[in-house]
Amino acid sequence: MIRFLTEKQVPDVVEELLTNNNEACFAVAFWGKGAKKALGIKAGMKGHLKIICNLKSGACNPDEVRALMMCAEVRMHPQLHAKIYWTPSAVVVGSSNASTNGLVVEDSGLKGWLEGNLLTDDGDVLRNIKAHLEAMWKEAKEISPDDLAIAQAQWDERTKLRPPLQPVSRRSLLAAYREVPSDPRWKKVKLVVYRQGLDTQSQQTLKAFKEDTQNKKSNKKDKLNIKNAWGYQGFDGKFKKEDWIIDIDARNPDKPIVFGCAEIGSRLIKISQENNSPLHIAFRSPNISLPGLGSFKLTPAEKDELCSHVHRFMSDEKMEDYPDGRVLCLPEAMQIIDA
Repeated sequence: MIRFLTEKQVPDVVEELLTNNNEACFAVAFWGKGAKKALGIKAGMKGHLKIICNLKSGACNPDEVRALMMCAEVRMHPQLHAKIYWTPSAVVVGSSNASTNGLVVEDSGLKGWLEGNLLTDDGDVLRNIKAHLEAMWKEAKEISPDDLAIAQAQWDERTKLRPPLQPVSRRSLLAAYREVPSDPRWKKVKLVVYRQGLDTQSQQTLKAFKEDTQNKKSNKKDKLNIKNAWGYQGFDGKFKKEDWIIDIDARNPDKPIVFGCAEIGSRLIKISQENNSPLHIAFRSPNISLPGLGSFKLTPAEKDELCSHVHRFMSDEKMEDYPDGRVLCLPEAMQIIDA
């Protein structure tokens, strides 16, 4: 028997094989969040399930590997790129990793690559693959806490720059977020919901910054960019370089206004003041651009949607701790909106 399987069919088939066999070995390079559950790997399988992964690749989710180690014998092989799910009764061989790309399991909102796999119960094939896996298992290394720590650092760095698994088709901000909500780059978008305008000193500081900086610029576009700069006081420690801001004026919380978007830029401009309330500078922009993800506008309907939830944004925290307002990253705000 030979049967073709898509990436969507692999999890159910593998789970059935695990259930019906008392021995199994998976040599699968990359593992993502949710793979253990999707494949039916459960506690108590250590006696008969062996797993080989490529932890050194940086493409394995360390949390998932830790979870696997609680249920099975797990080793790592730095040269592994295979995707083999073997049991004595049948084997699946193909391109489907136990990861977002291979099984569509890292997040329900993400769709992975189109994969191809073969399921077979041919006796000669099963024996040859078993021998291959036994040799690979001997070469593989047991996973130490240090290995996991290194893998965690690699994974954290990888997720910062990870491109979406498929192009984001939506060009408006909230629609695009809902299409790929787990992408870590959304955290660079900050909603600034403020209850007070700039005080006199901050207004003077902003004016002086604009005048001084404009005099140093010769390019008309740069001068206009400086002229349209916005200032934010009372949010020390809330901004990082290359953050994006959605400006929400909630001085009248019953009639909030979304004024638009602004960019912190590649250099965090924070001006100290005598009142000990630093002023952060941001530069107005028609779009929010996130490298590798896309450029997005806030539509009028999306601005209205944000305004309709301002009371919830503000009541979700102890507001006495935030007299000037609140800063939320976009995923936090969307959790409130979509709750």
